[in-house]
Parts: sequence; C-alpha cells; structure tokens
Amino acid sequence: MKLEEIKNNPELMNQLRWDLNPQNAGFPSDQTATATSQEELDRLNVEMVDKVGAYFYVDVWNCTVRLALMIRDVFGNGKSKWIEKFDSPLLEESLYECGGAVNISGMYPINSDLEEEIKKKLNIQ
Repeated sequence: MKLEEIKNNPELMNQLRWDLNPQNAGFPSDQTATATSQEELDRLNVEMVDKVGAYFYVDVWNCTVRLALMIRDVFGNGKSKWIEKFDSPLLEESLYECGGAVNISGMYPINSDLEEEIKKKLNIQ
C-alpha cells in the first residue's frame, strides 16, 4: 500500500488515529476468558471499541525497517499493511527513540517528527 492510496481513500483517512500505537492498542484476549462479571465484560467491550481505527507504526522484520499501517476492527482483529516507497531517516530515529533496534524485530510507535512527516504527505493539517 502507498501513502497516495491512503490519501485517496476517504474511508481509511477517517479511520486514522494518532493516539494509538502498538503498545496502547493491544487487547489481551485472555482477559475475556478470565472475566468474572457482566460489568467486567462490558468494560472490556468498551475498551475494544475504543481501539478501533488505523494507526501507523514502525515495523522491523529481518533487519528491515518499514512504515506500516495497522487497521483494527471492532472485534479486536488487526490487519497490517506495509507502506511502499516510504523512505525516511525518521523511521530509524523513531525506532531508536523508543528503545528498539534494527536487529530486534517488532512493532514500534512513530515519534512526533515522523507523525508530522506522514501528515504532511497525506495533506493533514
């Protein structure tokens, strides 16, 4: 997927969330199995709905650093898409800023500078 495709997709643009990242968007599935009351299940459902949307993150796999987009639905399912032809020194800067490294595969949050660069390319003020 390219940023241009995201920019030209109003539905996806409306789903973009800048407050979510791989650390705070996770939803431990084992919590539903250990819920002991209806109130706890209701709270977990509200939490799941609150994490619906799409967010950018830095993806590291096999020593390759890429920008990626995670799209999460109301059921807690996520679909990840790599952003093609996006090359920026801010990817590695973002990675190192949160304690990651090129040789440690994982999903890392974007920093504010990378967020601003993405917003600029998507024509978001």
